[in-house]
Amino acid sequence: MALSRGDVVRILNIDKNLAGRDLTGLDLAGLNFRQANLTQVILRRANLRAADLSMADLTGATLTGADLGGAELWGAFLNRVDLRGANLAQANLQMADLRRAQCLGADLTGANLRSADLSGVDLSYVVLVGVDLSGADLRGTIITPEQLKQARSLRNALMPSGSRFSGRL
Repeated sequence: MALSRGDVVRILNIDKNLAGRDLTGLDLAGLNFRQANLTQVILRRANLRAADLSMADLTGATLTGADLGGAELWGAFLNRVDLRGANLAQANLQMADLRRAQCLGADLTGANLRSADLSGVDLSYVVLVGVDLSGADLRGTIITPEQLKQARSLRNALMPSGSRFSGRL
């Protein structure tokens, strides 16, 4: 049974458990998913613009082509999440756990990734213009020198090689 925006709001008001639900294409812009259980949820092409997903558990979620522009994802668990082709421009991903996320073709323009864990993530073909990677864990991350040069800040970032950012690329 397909859920509507109203159904999602009711569930969020009761127990915040949407694990495994298919929310493909729904307009969920601006909703409060703070600390929600969204494990294995399917949010393909969903509109989550300016939604609050702080500390939500999205482990294994599918967000291909989703619009998360300006979304609040502070401290969110995004392990093994599929973000291929997703828009995360201006999103706040500070302290988010993105280990093993699939990000091919994602747009992270101007996103805040301060102290985020991106270890082992393939950032090839990801737009990283103006991102803040201060204190981020980039160990084992596949990222080009050109992408690193486009970052707004790399202060104290743990670089792909395992060393701290020295101020020079």
